[in-house]
Amino acid sequence: MNIEQFEILLNEVKNSYEKSGLADKGLYYSLVGTRIKLNQPLIVGLNWGGGGEGDESIYRPQTVESYKKYIDDDTHFFSEGLDAGSIVRIKPYLEKYAKVNMNNAHVGWTNFCFFRTPDDSTLTDEAVKLSNPIFSKLIETIKPSMIIGLSSQLRDYFKEQNMLEQIQEYTAQDENCILWF
Repeated sequence: MNIEQFEILLNEVKNSYEKSGLADKGLYYSLVGTRIKLNQPLIVGLNWGGGGEGDESIYRPQTVESYKKYIDDDTHFFSEGLDAGSIVRIKPYLEKYAKVNMNNAHVGWTNFCFFRTPDDSTLTDEAVKLSNPIFSKLIETIKPSMIIGLSSQLRDYFKEQNMLEQIQEYTAQDENCILWF
């Protein structure tokens, strides 16, 4: 995803965030956590964590400059030096079941809901609804080769909203394009 595409979507996130009322709570937003390349695997969680007391400085709204750094550093989810946290434990399973060498693939990372909340239990239905059309545009723009879902809540939401077919339509593959962990 180039800078212009990122900036358009980030502005949509910002506009939705302003409607959400989360600014009053000191919560922020992010569009992506790595550089996103077209037709590459994409890891998707439910939402961005909000951090705890004293973490405010690292949870400011995402900027175009931060995405430029991802491009310059060519970061992806399993990049050297990128802290992927405990999610690295799924890497062998991704390689086995997705049949993708994760060291060579440029794996991107985003979340379905772009707003930061302290945890999933404080995520509002309104925040999810505000993120939904932006997420669809992101998927349509980048056409990931596959989506690796990391949330049963997200999976259930996609099923309830009949989004699985739509997401599959936007991906670069016709079959087996969504894996859940």
